[in-house]
Amino acid sequence: MKRRNVKQYVCHTLALGAVCLLAGCGEIIGPGDSTAISGSEQDVSQSEVLSTPTIGAAVPTPEVVAGPVPTIAGNPEPTTTASGLQYIDIAEGEGTPAAAGSNVQVFYVGYLPSGEIFDQLRPDSGRDPFTLKLGQGSVIPGWEEGLQGMKPGGKRRLIIPPELGYGAQAIGSIPPNSTLIFDVDMVSVK
Repeated sequence: MKRRNVKQYVCHTLALGAVCLLAGCGEIIGPGDSTAISGSEQDVSQSEVLSTPTIGAAVPTPEVVAGPVPTIAGNPEPTTTASGLQYIDIAEGEGTPAAAGSNVQVFYVGYLPSGEIFDQLRPDSGRDPFTLKLGQGSVIPGWEEGLQGMKPGGKRRLIIPPELGYGAQAIGSIPPNSTLIFDVDMVSVK
């Protein structure tokens, strides 16, 4: 086989394999719930599978994918703070709210506005939650401000403008001047 034909064969084989893998997936994905969809629950229409996942619906936690940022049930309007941070409380949680000086543990999924997941730490990852002490400047300002007021068991979407994120600096797959969207699950506040 000529070199060009080998390259074409390999490219076509890889493309076909990717299509087969994606077609056989059979899962609806979205953040917030690690419950797998199985059996009769998979009997859904094509339009349901292709729709944007909704937080609060019975869908599993997302894999690293590009697509629309999952919608939140009821499409609530975000609260905007004086700094420009926006947040939506998805679930309030119970107990002592996080404040400056609190040690907190969180799971999260970070999205670009395009829906690309640029970072995540999920309960089903087998890893411990991310731990930090608020008010120490160890995370971006949008997290410092946005995690305050959350209670254990709470879920919040943070919509962080560039000036409270990484600003004009590119970080990994995050372009300069990017708005960052995080879905955060507060595990504990101490």
